[in-house]
Amino acid sequence: MSSMPRTPSKHFTSDALMGYIHHLSPIKTSDSCQYFNLKIQTKDKDVNAVCFTPNKYHDFKMLNNSSVEISKYSYTTKRRADDDETVCINRGSQIKRAKATFQFTQQQTPLVKISNW
Repeated sequence: MSSMPRTPSKHFTSDALMGYIHHLSPIKTSDSCQYFNLKIQTKDKDVNAVCFTPNKYHDFKMLNNSSVEISKYSYTTKRRADDDETVCINRGSQIKRAKATFQFTQQQTPLVKISNW
């Protein structure tokens, strides 16, 4: 029996997220929305994140590869056990430098094979 794709479920949390920022993308535009992506290395795993407030880009860039605490964010899940969560950062989200209780692990950027010209 095949499973039907399900719509993402959005959750709000008052918990702070502690981790290291890395893989910060440039600001992107989709229709009339500007956003950027990043990864947050938590104690247990890497978490995908998207920020819909381009004004926060400079703050994230200054904190890239640094330990931070992010509060007032939401996250989405796709209701399947094998799908990851995505942290959603918006205008009300707060980010500040914080001391993590675990070490940053330098992540390698995945290599993309380019076809022959």
